Amino acid sequence: MNEIKLVMCDMDGTLLNDHKEVDSGFINLIDPLNDMGVMVGIASGRQYHSITRNFKDIYEKMVFIADNGAIIYVNDEIVDYHTLDRDILEEIIKITETDENLSFILCGIKCAYLISDNETVLWNANHYCNGVEKMTSLDDVLSKDEIIKVTVFDMEYNVKEKINKYIHLRDRINVVKSGFEWIDFNVLGVNKGSAIQKLKKLYNLSRDNCMAFGDFNNDIEMLKEVKYSVAMANANEDVKAVCNYSCKSNNENGVSEKLKEVFNL
Repeated sequence: MNEIKLVMCDMDGTLLNDHKEVDSGFINLIDPLNDMGVMVGIASGRQYHSITRNFKDIYEKMVFIADNGAIIYVNDEIVDYHTLDRDILEEIIKITETDENLSFILCGIKCAYLISDNETVLWNANHYCNGVEKMTSLDDVLSKDEIIKVTVFDMEYNVKEKINKYIHLRDRINVVKSGFEWIDFNVLGVNKGSAIQKLKKLYNLSRDNCMAFGDFNNDIEMLKEVKYSVAMANANEDVKAVCNYSCKSNNENGVSEKLKEVFNL
C-alpha cells in the first residue's frame, strides 16, 4: 500500500469515539505521514472551523473536506467551494417550519447562522459549528455571507422518517441523512466523493493513491472514490457493503491502528 498519497477520515463515528474525543494516536501520525509524502485530512459534515478546533497545533498541515464536500481547505487555504441558491434555501426553510420539532442551520463560509430561539437547537448548533450567529431573517444572512450547506436538526431523532418531507427536492439538491438527528443539504452532485475527485485532479492522484475511513451514509460517495476504502467495525451495513477493508471501531482507535499497520509506523 506504499502507493497511498492521500488519507481522508470521517469525524463522528469514525475518528471520534462515542465521547466525541479525537484519538491522539491519529494526531501523532500526521507528521510522520507527511514526511512520507502522504497528505492526511478530515472529511466531515461539520464546518471547517468546528473541525479544526480538534487539531489546533497541526491543522495547517492537513486537508479538510467540510460541510459534506461543499468546501475544501488545504493548508488553511480554500481550494474549492459551492454555494446554494436563494430559491432552494427558501424552500428548505418553508418545509422545515411546518414541523415544530425541526430547525434549520445555515452554514456559510464565515460561520453558521441560526434563526431560532430554541435552546436545544442552539446547543447542538454550537456543538457542531464553531461560531454560530443568531439572525432574524434569511435576508440578513445573505447580506453578509454565502451559504454552502443547510443542516436540519430533528429534536425527535427520527430523520429516517422526517427526510421524506424533502425527498421531492432531490432532483435539485443533495438530501442526505447525517446521523440520527441531522439532515444535510448540499449543491446537487456535491458530496465527500466529489471533493475527493477534486483533490485527485488538483494533485494528480489516481484512485489507487487514495485511502478513506467512514461509518455512515454520507461517507459512501467518498469510499467509492478510493481503492483503500475502510469501514469502521461500528459502521452501518450500507457502508460495509462498499468498502474493501475494515478496521476496529471508533472506540478502539480503529483509524490510527489501521494506519500504523498499513504504513509500518
